[in-house]
Amino acid sequence: MSVFHTLQNTPLKEGLIRDVATGKPVDARKPEETVRQLYAKELHDDYGYDYAQMDIEVRIQRGEAGNRKNKTEKADLVIYHTANPNRRAQHQDILGIVETKRPSRKEGIGQLTSYMSATSCQWGVWTNGNEIEYLYRAPKTGRIQRDFIFQIPKRGESFEDIGRISKKNLQPSN
Repeated sequence: MSVFHTLQNTPLKEGLIRDVATGKPVDARKPEETVRQLYAKELHDDYGYDYAQMDIEVRIQRGEAGNRKNKTEKADLVIYHTANPNRRAQHQDILGIVETKRPSRKEGIGQLTSYMSATSCQWGVWTNGNEIEYLYRAPKTGRIQRDFIFQIPKRGESFEDIGRISKKNLQPSN
């Protein structure tokens, strides 16, 4: 029996729900949790990423291994190239990172940029459920850019496959 199925059968305390991707208990009373759950579902339903490729509250080591921030700051949602949890290293296996905030919050782009800089991440998404920003990491230079892309690739696609489109040419996902 998988860890996910074992978690699914464990009773939860009041106010907690199971994360849609991992089955881990999360606090449904936090508005940012609703944003994360909805975006994970969108990654799965609209972009084709397997839930098994996703993890939540992932520690991203930045700087020294003993740095206190490495213990307290965690990426909200990480998308890996692989579904195999034993083959996940931050410097080679992270495809994308999503930073979620509650609907009234605007900060977090700097935090997302920092996580992207410390990993193999190709793209990042910041959202508060009402607004969304996409960050892109240039493969040759590693430079992280805002306002360069206006969508992320679907599973199995590259940025070259989707091309660079302008915001005015975006179409809503189905």
